[in-house]
Amino acid sequence: CPSGSDENRCPGRFYCNGNDTGTTWIEESKVCDNLKDCPNGKDECELCSHGALTSSKLLLKSAVILVLALLMGGLICFLNGKEGLNAYKEELQTNSGRIDRLLRLQVFFFDFLMGVYLCLIFVATLVIRGKGDYCLFDLSWRSSHYCTALGVVFATSSQGSLITISFMSILRGITSTFTFSHISQKTVICISVLTIIFNIGLSFTPVIPLQPIQDVFRTDLLLDNIANNPLINTLNNDHLHRIYAAYHPNSSNKETIYKVLDGLRNITSVPSIFDYTEIGYYGSSPLCIHNIFKNHSSYLPYKISYCVIVSILLIIGSISYISIPVLCVDTTA
Repeated sequence: CPSGSDENRCPGRFYCNGNDTGTTWIEESKVCDNLKDCPNGKDECELCSHGALTSSKLLLKSAVILVLALLMGGLICFLNGKEGLNAYKEELQTNSGRIDRLLRLQVFFFDFLMGVYLCLIFVATLVIRGKGDYCLFDLSWRSSHYCTALGVVFATSSQGSLITISFMSILRGITSTFTFSHISQKTVICISVLTIIFNIGLSFTPVIPLQPIQDVFRTDLLLDNIANNPLINTLNNDHLHRIYAAYHPNSSNKETIYKVLDGLRNITSVPSIFDYTEIGYYGSSPLCIHNIFKNHSSYLPYKISYCVIVSILLIIGSISYISIPVLCVDTTA
């Protein structure tokens, strides 16, 4: 038809202008595949899920959540900063008092980081909104260094608070159980340093830029221009290695995916067909929160270890807080 109306509302098509009409359309199978096939990127927007707290337009989906993030973040930073400063200025004479202050300062610091995270998420929401709808920047946001940094801050804060509170509970349980027990401040400082190093290592390990580590923690790796690539139509590591080996006979099948893609760029007159976007561990969600339960076979040992450690810490904390009141009642009786 001269008007093109015979091509409107056809089954199996997604029309990029959004009203089932027009000459620009893609196959429905390409909708929500993390690749913007429509010129306006609409195939990765309204019909796609971006998480419980994120919409196609905003990183934080509503004005209420946005304001709450700012207020809670600011309040957390203020209160923990204030209480931390007061604790630092305290003049304590007893060993137990100084130990307790040391641990409280750690809790204040890690909780302060959570407030920083909430404030930065608020800022990120406004910045992305200023550029356009969130869905048009979802991939670039989740693969950005800023999102990775936010993920590290969140992980360090949540894990640090849990580890420190558990340690504090253990110490209080010991001193309540054993009347003549004495734990020196130096010992507590050494253990605190070790737990902080452990916490930081746990947070930073997933972002170490080494192939074996990224193979475990990487959320996804996407070819940006796969639709224009005549050699492949899906990202398959084995297939990419076979193509690479055909042009590099002396290569090993253990070459990293990065080296393979860089090598393939050098054999084509259009290197951009092998451009890729890597979504790291913390980019598994728009809020850059680590997903300990993601489904990945090579990730299973780390996931089990992480869950076991967290469970042990929670059990220790719970038992300690339950035992302290009971011991106090026995002592009084």
